[in-house]
Amino acid sequence: MDSLLDLPSDVIINVFNYLSIDSLYRLSLTCRYLHALVREFLSLTLKYKSRVTTAFFQISHFGWASYLRQNPRNSWSLSCIDQVWSPFERVRYNSISERNWKNRDFIARPLSAPWRGRLRPELTISRKRLVVAADCNLYVYAFSQRSERASTPGIQLEGLYPLNGSNEQHQALHDITAIAFLPDNGEDRTLLVGFVDGYVMRVTLPEPEKSGPLLVPELEPLDTEEDSIMSISVSGNLSFTLSGFGKGTLRLGSSKIASEMDIGEKSWSSFLPSPNAQFVAIGASSRMPLAVYPIRDTGLSSVPSAALTSVRASEWASRAPASAVYGITGPPPSFPGNPEQIIVSGWFDGRVRLFDLRNPPTSSMTATPMAKAVPVLSPIMSLSDPWASESIYSVSSGGGTGCNIAAGTARHSVVAFWDVRAIRESWSVHAPGNDSSPVYAVQLESSRLFGVTQSRAFVCDFGPGVDADTYPKLPQLTITGRRNRRGLDDALRTEDGIRYEVTKYLHRNPMAGG
Repeated sequence: MDSLLDLPSDVIINVFNYLSIDSLYRLSLTCRYLHALVREFLSLTLKYKSRVTTAFFQISHFGWASYLRQNPRNSWSLSCIDQVWSPFERVRYNSISERNWKNRDFIARPLSAPWRGRLRPELTISRKRLVVAADCNLYVYAFSQRSERASTPGIQLEGLYPLNGSNEQHQALHDITAIAFLPDNGEDRTLLVGFVDGYVMRVTLPEPEKSGPLLVPELEPLDTEEDSIMSISVSGNLSFTLSGFGKGTLRLGSSKIASEMDIGEKSWSSFLPSPNAQFVAIGASSRMPLAVYPIRDTGLSSVPSAALTSVRASEWASRAPASAVYGITGPPPSFPGNPEQIIVSGWFDGRVRLFDLRNPPTSSMTATPMAKAVPVLSPIMSLSDPWASESIYSVSSGGGTGCNIAAGTARHSVVAFWDVRAIRESWSVHAPGNDSSPVYAVQLESSRLFGVTQSRAFVCDFGPGVDADTYPKLPQLTITGRRNRRGLDDALRTEDGIRYEVTKYLHRNPMAGG
């Protein structure tokens, strides 16, 4: 063999699996033949067809497609371009987004004008839609490919649906407090919704191809509790609802109750990692603020299999104060280990803690009224913003190369970011609008962060190609008399009308060396 080109094309293609993006790019510049292989150009000239074996035409994923398989990125809002963009265009988009993450370069903007009053909104996301629940209303945003070669998919308001007045007994207290998508064969129109008055409903959004002012969602009451529904988690065919009094309900499918439990503590958050994990994590306000409860063949257990503590397990008895966990999620996609055994949690004391359930406990504890000893686990990683001590209200994982954690804090609409590979490079940003509000929910994907404050939903977009048509147009608000909140919103808009000015800061002292 005199050169690389003497190898069969299918052998060269297999080598692609071991190359970095820089190596693939440099290889594509060496000659037209290798450029065609990397770029997945099957229509080669006759001059180079002689070098291509039959196997070349039979392999549909190689070059940049091979790189995508080896380096997946979790992006719900980009799913609509999977069949439109070439692998090279997708890799290019991801690479620019990752560079923007590293440089903290993004476009921040609200998704709507400010809501009236001080709300406690929630959000959920799927491959087709982003749904924001504020007060009793559902704001449904659809992801769409605007043209065959648009730089980035658009996000536009598909509909606004009020859910109040849906039941004679469900009238006075109808604010939505929890929401999640249910599996529905890829339609992404079915939601499980919890309310402040304890109702749990299955909501089916109208079909997008239909239009008209009288379209309303289909509502099916499933259950009612004595207290607010604080959290809903969905994984596969399982769903879990958690009330403020600590009553949990596990459902198989969208309506059938499989099991119930009651931990008897003020509860805030829950997380189902996957059906294979066979447990649910619950965040509460107690001396055991985060615990893992097994899902057995006989149903949910009210006795945890592990307590996850903020202090060293050996110091539990003497030092563990009552605390609370408000947000729970899984690890970043690129985090080492089994993702089903890693839990990311946001705590009252302003820290984000990661736990590995595979770690052996160093002690156990007995919590009244339980008589059974519960293993106690310490965190494997603890993250915080040294310039702020506000509680963490929400957490999400992903971003860039899949190594980031985002946390919504309790004041000043601040979102904090950590790259688990480089903790010293962590930073925070105030959400567009500068609301004096918690960030109640965040959802992080490879190139976008979606979040909600008391006044609006917002996005931070790290991807390329954002223009005036990517997101919903916002009304121009004029200032009359004294400057008000709406006037300040306009003052933060930049001249291009696309982005809003936001304040960013590093967690480390920028004046310090190293």
